Amino acid sequence: MLGPSSIPAGWNAFRVGDVGEVIVGQQKARDKGGAAYPYLRVANVQDGFLDLADVQEMVFSDNGRYVLENGDVLLCEGQSRELVGRAAIYRGELHPLRIQNSVIRFRSGPHVVPEYALHVFRSYQKSGVFARSSKATTGIAHLSLSRFKALPFPLPPLELQREIADTCGDVQILLDHVNEVIGSVEQTLIAIVPTAADAAILGDHSRTWSLGQSGTSPWPLRVARDVVDPDAPIVYGILKPGPHVEDGIPYVRGQDLQQWFIRTQNLLRCSPAVAAKYSRSSLRPDDVLLGIIRNTRVAVVPTELEGGNVTQGTARFRAGNEIDPRYLAHWLSSRSAQAWLKGHMRGIDMPGLNLRDVRRLPVPLPPLEIQREIAGRLDALVGNADLLSQSVANGRGWTRALEGAVLQSMAYGEAAGKIADQRRAVSASWIPTVLIENAAALPESHVAKILAPGRAGDEVGSTRSDEIDASGREETVPVSIPVTGAQVVSTEELLEALDGLGGESTPEDLYARLGLSENGIDSFYIALRAAVKAGTVKHESAAGVGRSLLARVHE
Repeated sequence: MLGPSSIPAGWNAFRVGDVGEVIVGQQKARDKGGAAYPYLRVANVQDGFLDLADVQEMVFSDNGRYVLENGDVLLCEGQSRELVGRAAIYRGELHPLRIQNSVIRFRSGPHVVPEYALHVFRSYQKSGVFARSSKATTGIAHLSLSRFKALPFPLPPLELQREIADTCGDVQILLDHVNEVIGSVEQTLIAIVPTAADAAILGDHSRTWSLGQSGTSPWPLRVARDVVDPDAPIVYGILKPGPHVEDGIPYVRGQDLQQWFIRTQNLLRCSPAVAAKYSRSSLRPDDVLLGIIRNTRVAVVPTELEGGNVTQGTARFRAGNEIDPRYLAHWLSSRSAQAWLKGHMRGIDMPGLNLRDVRRLPVPLPPLEIQREIAGRLDALVGNADLLSQSVANGRGWTRALEGAVLQSMAYGEAAGKIADQRRAVSASWIPTVLIENAAALPESHVAKILAPGRAGDEVGSTRSDEIDASGREETVPVSIPVTGAQVVSTEELLEALDGLGGESTPEDLYARLGLSENGIDSFYIALRAAVKAGTVKHESAAGVGRSLLARVHE
């Protein structure tokens, strides 16, 4: 969790609720009539962007309370634990827009740059700060308004926030490009085996196959029902498996069926009595399974699932004497066969295949020796593709971890501190030499008088409610007690003024930025001496400008 020790020196840590306005949207209710307005829900708030492809409407009675403004940062209030607090910024893409109560809206106060707040919150999500601050119910974590508002928020000067936000944005572009490349490789690997199966089985004939239509083949075409074991027709399995039985019969659901493998580690089990009612769909090693609801994935049954079963979302093929089971699996996963199957799906919300159509699937049938040769070559390709896919998956995981670490470091960690140091050095380079010389020439006795006990410059323990640590405890921090009637300029105020001016200003700009009056001159020089001694201020020669300015100030 973020705390004072984890942010750069000189920054403050306020509560989120103290630096911006935080609300949740309107609860979704039944339509009782009235004007309906478009609104955003969790599905619309993605990581760093808004997905506006599916914006729904409902009746609001908010008098504009939930209407978004340009720069509002939106966070998912309810999500899986690793995604809770997923954040994006609203840029007026669709106006007016409102929010549902599953979305938190953070509207920056005058001292917070919205883009900087977005990077802080994205860092919190990726580093687990939001997950640890949430309460989980039924697998969904909730980041309540009160817990979110109580979280610490690191607050550097505004100009530094803008620079950090810009730098984070540039780095994010690079990371997004890496993710795009990884995604492209993943899609290529997904397509390579079905495309290779087309080439190995159909050759140039694959061009004659299209969605829902069979084409020509260099081999005789049979239908699927005629190439399976006549004693084991193509069937699906258990309709109502009942409660899980620890030592029962394992069965394969649609979500357990992956392309080329079955997730056997966490299979559910039904009672032997239920399995006996569906013995016609029991499994043997080398049976081929085809998903028939939503996804048409293909896998071959391993030895350890002998005697298991499937649910109604999966069709079982048991190869007959004329077809090799591995060849059958490769044909079912080929691009041409998949296009035919998808062309015969029915339904919109839950598209699926009926067994009558599955049994009519055309199957090219070369001699068994050629089938086994084709299957062997494609098996080797599948193995290599799996290794590459694992490497790509590891790369995506590494990229995610890098993104989280970079965001945290750049938003309020080590990289942010270096950005602040670099900006301070650049900003301070315009301090004229004469000001440094005047600061050095200030008599030590005068400095001692100004810094006498109980006067300006003393540091005493004082509790400020806006300084909090990660647990919400108040921190005791040093503050300066000014001399009565005298203006006090602290070193930090001097450096913040230099930060804000960005290194392009004149001495007059610096004095105006500090609001320097005659009784603050000594305090200004004392702060400057401290900054020079600490090495946080550099200077160039501009003696003429400095002297004329000093003359005017002392008049």
